[in-house]
Amino acid sequence: AVWLAVLMLPVFALAEEAQSVTVKVDDKLSITVNVPDGYAFDQTWYGDVLYAQMKPEEEGKLLMVLSLGYSEEYADRSINDLSDEELDSLISVSDFANPTYTLSETAEGTKLIIVDENSENDEYAEIFTVYQGYFIGLLLEPAGDVQVSQEELDLAVQFLSDMQFVHTEA
Repeated sequence: AVWLAVLMLPVFALAEEAQSVTVKVDDKLSITVNVPDGYAFDQTWYGDVLYAQMKPEEEGKLLMVLSLGYSEEYADRSINDLSDEELDSLISVSDFANPTYTLSETAEGTKLIIVDENSENDEYAEIFTVYQGYFIGLLLEPAGDVQVSQEELDLAVQFLSDMQFVHTEA
């Protein structure tokens, strides 16, 4: 039994790695994300901005869309470096019809802005932050006319908490 357990370790390691995806953002940065169980990762680029969909493999689950691009406005600064006025300005950028704003943070203490749409017709939420000049957003779109649940928000915050940034010298 012990021998079998030792032989199975590489299989479990491979299974764990299969859920991790690395994307080269530009010459200076790559990100590694852990794709949640039951989701497929699909990336698209619009200019220098990454849009990566985490599509649920099961109908009725939440769709998540990660966007990430460099912003000269926040060059080399992170959200925790912003003044209260800059944070308010960042919050006001969202173009939701009837939003509620909440401040949260990743497991590592990086501030997150959670904007939740409170429309009767269209439900979605977005979580965004700034990391060393890179604007990062995670759009959450539930299936059907249901509200984004706290469990789904927690999943999204965990996804952002697990994101790793790998810097390279240009």
